[in-house]
Amino acid sequence: MATRRTAPARLHLSVLSPSRQAISSLFGDGRSDFEDLRWDVPEGCERGDLILHVVNSPRPAIIELDAVEAGPGGPDDLDFDGLCFYPDGLSVAAVERRLGYSLGPLPGTVAPHLAAEVERAVEAESEDPTPWRLLGPVRCEAPIVDDDRPSPAYGCLGCDDYGVELERHVVDVDDESGGGRIVFVCSRCHDRFHAPVQPSLADLVGSGRPPCPSCSARHTLHLIWGFPPGPPPPGYEIAGCGFPEVPEDYECGDCALRWAEDDTLFPQVTDAAEYGRVWARINATPPHPEIEHVELRQPRRLVMGRYEPSVPHGSVAPAWDDGGVRHLLIGDDRRIYEVDPETVRLTESARRGPGSSETK
Repeated sequence: MATRRTAPARLHLSVLSPSRQAISSLFGDGRSDFEDLRWDVPEGCERGDLILHVVNSPRPAIIELDAVEAGPGGPDDLDFDGLCFYPDGLSVAAVERRLGYSLGPLPGTVAPHLAAEVERAVEAESEDPTPWRLLGPVRCEAPIVDDDRPSPAYGCLGCDDYGVELERHVVDVDDESGGGRIVFVCSRCHDRFHAPVQPSLADLVGSGRPPCPSCSARHTLHLIWGFPPGPPPPGYEIAGCGFPEVPEDYECGDCALRWAEDDTLFPQVTDAAEYGRVWARINATPPHPEIEHVELRQPRRLVMGRYEPSVPHGSVAPAWDDGGVRHLLIGDDRRIYEVDPETVRLTESARRGPGSSETK
């Protein structure tokens, strides 16, 4: 942690953009280039000052408190030493609500006599976040009229729950028109849409659905068979007007694989040596829960790949070794999964999407 100067530290607010890239970069996503971020810092920052970094999304959020340090180039070459990181973001509007006044235009510098008060409000908000529903009217809280009601054929856009009352959410569109897209979600998912660090529509649509058994992508579309009563919302795809013998439930938005979650509809493998590509469910008792890619190794999740029956312990990943044998599947995604041998099944009933092929 940085050493603060003895004189009272001034408090500044910067603006980081583009907001999504700034968030992913500071959250450690190596796919985002830190060098491409724009840092709008108010004039007059100097060593020992404090600075709150704000992402200028539709609802601005504070994501980090830093101490200002001079870089190797002197006062004009600033560097920052992290003091507090807010991975979920703190709503600027919520901090202002606690203060009872606006922080003013950003970037900016807080008046010296108010700096300590603002720091306390930020700390209080981090410990007890203000519900978004208390922060004033938003477009999605307008009453739902009959013409706007969602079709009963679709559940919550986020969790696919069909047994709950739905609320309207207006998804902000990043353009100058100020327009938005209306979607319907349950109250729990609605709260997630209004998180200070806002997820994108793609992040939340079908977030409770299983990842793709083949490529592990989390871009799962829910398939609708027959004739739905109206156009499907985001995250749904009309599969066809007739019902096949084995109707698939999902389609991967990345690799176009279609699959049915009811794997009992597929023939069970009796002699693994005769087959190449199969699918199976991950063992319900993984031997090493903190292994890499934990979120992709949920017990009972369906995975596709090449089955390796009865592999002796110690031959793969010796750090796990606890004696006996394991049944492994080398996934299409090049990951190694321990699977339940009773769930290994053929893929003949599974159809691949356009541009892909079955391999043996």
